[in-house]
Amino acid sequence: MEIIEEANKHFKKLYSGKSKSFFTRCKARLGDVRRSSRNANTWIIHGRPEMGDYDQIYIVKYSEENRRYECSCYNPLKQWSNRRRREVCTHVGAVILSRLIELYRQKRLKDE
Repeated sequence: MEIIEEANKHFKKLYSGKSKSFFTRCKARLGDVRRSSRNANTWIIHGRPEMGDYDQIYIVKYSEENRRYECSCYNPLKQWSNRRRREVCTHVGAVILSRLIELYRQKRLKDE
């Protein structure tokens, strides 16, 4: 099985209650995910107006202490922030999927 397919299957298991649209949108955002050069637990995601993004960039941070991802779209001043926070936004979803793909790539290299 291809690495991306394996990672995507794992991702769908983690978020089995999410809609097909959620997975499609996360996968579409993969090319927009960039890891910060300043902090290993921070990613920059380029906004997509066609996906309803109002900002040019979104910042996703992972807190090892809280074991949670936080996205700049969770800012209480932003529309739909409470819902996004409760349900996991596709910015965070794209980061998680990106990380899973990287983990599967590393595993494949290790196994070879």
